[in-house]
Amino acid sequence: MTNISVNIMNSLTEGVKSKLERNLKILNDLCNDWDFIGDATDPHICSIGVDGNTISVDCELFHSDLDDYVFYHCGEFEAPEIVNSIKKADLVDDIMDTATNYPIARDILGSIGDLLDWKTISDILYDEAHKEMEKYGIEPEEY
Repeated sequence: MTNISVNIMNSLTEGVKSKLERNLKILNDLCNDWDFIGDATDPHICSIGVDGNTISVDCELFHSDLDDYVFYHCGEFEAPEIVNSIKKADLVDDIMDTATNYPIARDILGSIGDLLDWKTISDILYDEAHKEMEKYGIEPEEY
């Protein structure tokens, strides 16, 4: 390959990488937007990362008795088709552009959510919340 070909290939690779990084930032910003996630007291994805074709997923829930979030690292998943959809997504930098970003983000995060065992994640998050409450002597509120 000539130097020009190598430079073009490097530019294309950097362009895909920067779009992936940009889209990941937008998706992660939306994961922490209460308007997007709805009820934060339900377990939900709070962050994703990508390394090659592997997606790393963290989940959280807001526990009102703690008045804080509880986190759980759900693991890494080999998911090249989802990584590819993140790379190709046409998200816009303005996360408040809900008409553009919300449907795309819901589709991508829904695909990631399909990889997760939500029952186990929910159990772990609630167990962690109760451990934190015991640690700090917090009594659960009556509802």
